Amino acid sequence: KNNTYMDMATKLKHKQLYDKFPGVDRQALDEIFVASNYSLIQSVLTINETLGVTSDEDSLENYEKQIVDIVQMESMQQDGQEDTTWQPVVEGHEDMYDRLRLVGDYDVIRREATVHYHMRQESFRKAKEAYQRGMKTVAAFYSQQGRAYAEKMREANERASWKLLQLRNAQCDDNTLDLHGLHVQEAIQVLKNYVKLKKRESWCLQKKQTLRVITGRGAHSALNIPKVKFAVEGYFLSSQLNYREVQAGMFHVML
Repeated sequence: KNNTYMDMATKLKHKQLYDKFPGVDRQALDEIFVASNYSLIQSVLTINETLGVTSDEDSLENYEKQIVDIVQMESMQQDGQEDTTWQPVVEGHEDMYDRLRLVGDYDVIRREATVHYHMRQESFRKAKEAYQRGMKTVAAFYSQQGRAYAEKMREANERASWKLLQLRNAQCDDNTLDLHGLHVQEAIQVLKNYVKLKKRESWCLQKKQTLRVITGRGAHSALNIPKVKFAVEGYFLSSQLNYREVQAGMFHVML
């Protein structure tokens, strides 16, 4: 009985959403409705926000309450048989997200970032298509989704790089930095922070130090191009650091 009541309320709110925004792509409305946990109020607020329209939350709350009251009365007259004919149309990679829950493993976190990347690309593609079709509200919604996935991708890559950095450097001494496996931008940012820290340390101790920076030879990179190594050496040159390559993929930096 309760399931029937909930399904009726959901379908009625879903229909009201269609009626309220007849010019908005229905698939986008479905996705917003699901993302808002089937709340008519939150769905309308989200759509109005993308349109730049001010929402009257009190009116929306009263409106949704009226829907619930109507459904409650109707459900008392039903025979209790559940109707599950309506299902929201939602495209995406939800199954992939379920399978890629974070378990603390580096490879899994990187794969999670890859999923976010593909979701970002898909959202921006949909935003572009919607904009070209003149559906600015839908375009704004997908664009907002794309930015959210981009932030999730950045966070996942940051967690992955930090975990790998800890694993790689667990057995290293304080003057050694192993950048194996990091992406180029991650490696350069870590290196900048490391050099800055060691420079401050040298100044405080009033003594010279020799740092060992390991980049690897790029054996596992695409086309065997050592991108991290080239970027690191470029950083040394641009920062006018005194360095030398003691062996392939390993540098000594004199501070």
